[in-house]
Amino acid sequence: MVFSFMTTWRVLVTALVLSSEAMAQGLNSSVLDMVRANVNSSSTTSWEMGTATEAILENDLRLSINSILYFARNALRQRNQSLAIIEDTSAGDPASLGVAVILGNLTGADTGIPNVTFASAAWEQVQYLLTEVPRAPNGAISHRVNECWDFVYMCPPFFAYYGVVTNNRSLVQEAYRQILLYRDVLKRPSGLWQHIALGEEIDTGNWSTGNAWAAAGIVRVLATIQNSQFSGEMQSQREDLTSWAEEIFDAFYPYQDSSTSLSRNYVDDNTSFLEASGSVLMASAVYRLAILSKSYGHVQNAEHLRSSNSPGGHIDVEGWLYPVLGSRSPEGESFVLLLNAAYGDWVKAGSEGAKSGAAVRSRGGREMRKLSAGYAAMSFVVGMMIASGFLF
Repeated sequence: MVFSFMTTWRVLVTALVLSSEAMAQGLNSSVLDMVRANVNSSSTTSWEMGTATEAILENDLRLSINSILYFARNALRQRNQSLAIIEDTSAGDPASLGVAVILGNLTGADTGIPNVTFASAAWEQVQYLLTEVPRAPNGAISHRVNECWDFVYMCPPFFAYYGVVTNNRSLVQEAYRQILLYRDVLKRPSGLWQHIALGEEIDTGNWSTGNAWAAAGIVRVLATIQNSQFSGEMQSQREDLTSWAEEIFDAFYPYQDSSTSLSRNYVDDNTSFLEASGSVLMASAVYRLAILSKSYGHVQNAEHLRSSNSPGGHIDVEGWLYPVLGSRSPEGESFVLLLNAAYGDWVKAGSEGAKSGAAVRSRGGREMRKLSAGYAAMSFVVGMMIASGFLF
């Protein structure tokens, strides 16, 4: 069943009216235009395109629908015989495009590919992950063949979204469970997550962007559950997700550089270079968790980073984030948009925690909040469809 395009558009426009105010609180429009242009022109790999769709939608709904459909269609054109959304050497990364594909179906749009619908592509991606991808001994779905690494941002959010729109609590629970299993494999005694475990490419270092991928993925799943029909019955899962994100923040921010507010590429390695991508994504997750769970312990760390993330700071005159691994980072550009949207929503929610560095937390979920509008555009628009009676 395909949801009515006009009903979908009304939901999106409602969120737009609210999210545009938050947008104005962050980067100025000329910088945002440059960053958006960089995102659109440089995002070509599966994870770059998937992150781009999320970032674009969170920042400006007026510009998002065509961009999301563009990336989703572009990915599907690159399929071969795989059930994954896009042909890729990674089993996990294609799922980062899953929400874009779901939204493509919700709009009633055509893929432009014979015998391929957005609905079928989303379903096949779920089946691929659940039935074909190898697993770690504890049941964690491999990100690459028999390897665990940047999976948490890519697959669990897709499972959670799909579970909400299909009213499938088991799949939402699987999103939570995969995060639990990945935490069991990757979390170090310090609370940081190592980059790669198992398989042939083991990297025991605590990669900054890998930790940010994990924290941001955890918060995204929390947001979906909290704003879904399953929120009440999954309170304990929400409490765990809040705690797991906080433990990454707690382990990450003691290493924040005082002069630049950046983390090192490998967080606790003093010989590693200062790097902006992971720092920016982590800060966006801090603002999101502050809104969702009244978790303010690291808002000041995010504020220090954000205030330096500007032209002349960590964004150059062409809108590129720096310093990054390599000369330029497409996903880093999307992280800038994610941070801008998260900050704007946090300001709109009252900037709580701005004057306190103390760890103020709501571990029991008793005071957890609804998402503010900008994030709701991505993290709960599908859940809003359920309220209108839509099932996939």
